[in-house]
Amino acid sequence: MLDQSPQKNGPDGKSRRATLSRDRARQALLKASAELFLETGVEQFSLRQAAERAGQSPGNVYNYFKDKEDLLRSLAHEAVTRFNQAQGQAVSELSDPLERYFALGRAYIDFGIEHRAWYRLLQRTDLLMGRVDPHGNQGEESSFNLLTGSLQAAMDAGKIRPQPLMPLAALSWAMVHGIVDLFHGPLGNEPALLPAIYQAMNESLLHGLLTTTNHPPSPTSRKKNP
Repeated sequence: MLDQSPQKNGPDGKSRRATLSRDRARQALLKASAELFLETGVEQFSLRQAAERAGQSPGNVYNYFKDKEDLLRSLAHEAVTRFNQAQGQAVSELSDPLERYFALGRAYIDFGIEHRAWYRLLQRTDLLMGRVDPHGNQGEESSFNLLTGSLQAAMDAGKIRPQPLMPLAALSWAMVHGIVDLFHGPLGNEPALLPAIYQAMNESLLHGLLTTTNHPPSPTSRKKNP
């Protein structure tokens, strides 16, 4: 049922409705542009086609974006911002660095599967390069800073073995990226496998990262049978 409060009928109410309408129109253009960009790329991307897909007149685009480049810059910013926000929300109430680390991995996978178009845009260097830094600050802490911060804190706390930070962060990102790719491809019809795959990944990482005296000897350190 619509809100019938008197305040909505006054000038302030009209202003809020106008702002809401503008926000919805802008978001509709961004969503349509995301879909279109994934089909066409930079060179063939058209403001007119984006407007038509959003159900708006071509001229209306210029009420929100100065030109094609402004829209593409906004699109790149929107993709990175949505991803960073999802990552930040995943760890907002967690303090333990290992819990934060694994929560970030799960949030990465969830975003990639639930928001496929925005995730695919994050992989498009032709959109991001020169328009936005995917690891930079977009108004909230970047996902990469959250990841490296969690790993460094876990090492500082003695929870995982000290090792070079950047290779470990890149490996961690590559693993969750690979899982998302599997569910965008050959495992797309097997969503029930996701929890088991994620658990196997975590257990493998923990086996290799945790500080413990119970690690099995590496193959190169085992004595050969006489």
